[in-house]
Amino acid sequence: MDAARTAFHALSPPEAGNLKPSAEATGKADQLRDALRDFEALFVNQLLTAMRRSVPESGAPRSPGSKLYQQMLDEEMSRVIAHSGKGLGLADMLQRQLGKELLGE
Repeated sequence: MDAARTAFHALSPPEAGNLKPSAEATGKADQLRDALRDFEALFVNQLLTAMRRSVPESGAPRSPGSKLYQQMLDEEMSRVIAHSGKGLGLADMLQRQLGKELLGE
């Protein structure tokens, strides 16, 4: 929904007779949305890491491999959360704010 709104705010001048969004404006909006979702994924990863540190470890010792696996799992879960659906909403909020300043929306 926001992508469509972004694209229509960056319409070509009406005198050109073209009511479709310019390719450059659409490309910039898509790049901004992708970058903000990646930022949200980093933020979610930091949250997961902090939450995991707050839980006491079980009595069994953990190998370096299991720690690496846990980090990789957290990174992938963060990416999926941020890139599917609404995520936490951080990317959408930042897009509304930054879109006004960077894209003139």
